[in-house]
Amino acid sequence: MTTPARVEISPADWLPDESQWDKAGPFFDDDPVTAEGATHTHAWAANHGCYAYAFTWPDGRWSQVDVRARLSSEHPWYSSPPNHFSDVTLLVNAHAYPSRRVIADNGSGREYHWCVEPEHLLAGENVLRFAVRRNARYRNGLCIYYRAVVAENEDCPITISGET
Repeated sequence: MTTPARVEISPADWLPDESQWDKAGPFFDDDPVTAEGATHTHAWAANHGCYAYAFTWPDGRWSQVDVRARLSSEHPWYSSPPNHFSDVTLLVNAHAYPSRRVIADNGSGREYHWCVEPEHLLAGENVLRFAVRRNARYRNGLCIYYRAVVAENEDCPITISGET
């Protein structure tokens, strides 16, 4: 019997050669300004591009796989206009999943998840990408949140979870 799998990724651990943005970034803010509304450390980048992350997945027969991350668009000082969204596409080993319109940057983001086809994951090394595509309707960068810096919040690494 295969046990459930869970992989956690720090948003700061992007692949440098594969994580590119056209305007600014990627960067990691490990000391966000809580007085301005920030609740978590976060990776951030402006306009369109992608973050790429490598991870190792166990061998197994998975019936369901979920990818979760706390996301928002990017705007200086967490003060986005209300319509400053970003359309974020998830790619797992080059397999694209439907875009999610993520909230405007508020310094804390919101959790988003995608159901991933188990056959798109390989036993061993894999690559996960969060992309704001050049042709997306809303392309206002991306923040990926991680460590809580405000007591009422919890850490939120990128997670890939599999069930048998």
